[in-house]
Amino acid sequence: KTEDLWAVLEKETGEPVKDLMTTWTKQKGYPVINAKIKGDDIEIEQAQFLLDGSSGSGMWIVPITSGCGAYDTQKKFLLKLKRDKMVIGSQCGDRKKGGNFWTKLNINGTGFYRVKYDDELAAALQNALETKKLSLMDKIGTVDDLYALSIARQQTFASLLRLLYGYRGEADYSVLSHINTVTTSIAKVSADATPALAGDIKQLLIKILLSPAE
Repeated sequence: KTEDLWAVLEKETGEPVKDLMTTWTKQKGYPVINAKIKGDDIEIEQAQFLLDGSSGSGMWIVPITSGCGAYDTQKKFLLKLKRDKMVIGSQCGDRKKGGNFWTKLNINGTGFYRVKYDDELAAALQNALETKKLSLMDKIGTVDDLYALSIARQQTFASLLRLLYGYRGEADYSVLSHINTVTTSIAKVSADATPALAGDIKQLLIKILLSPAE
């Protein structure tokens, strides 16, 4: 029986496997993890992600992974509450301007959740993208999260366009294919919502896609 399997896994891992699986199998949808930095901690809070932008009451037990300044400095955290915090100290790099600080939640997209970063974390992640620190899967996952959040009206399209500019010069076909899908969708949305700006947005997207690899 399924319950017996969960019991065995709980005994072996010491983690609440049954409760964790129940939160994922007994309710629809998945969470968005809101992350913001405060001192030496990253405060995280979960909410139900709904594409129409409305709020839901769902709550999950979420296994969170994070890359912290480098992929060989990873942290794992089990979010059991609506909100909690991860202690990072100086492990993620120097947070001073021009430093090497960055963190990426949901490493390589192995978890089933979206991530929304505060301004400081988003800027640091963009810098990691532009300086070629992110893996192929995280390049895709980063833009995929922000695109979904923009469609759900939880982030602005301006923030998405800023992120996309960080992909100029990208040479990997799978990343470019994903960027092309996102930019095509943005062009269609902008043509419907702001016809006067559609031409300028289209030219910006073309510039991003056609930028030569460095």
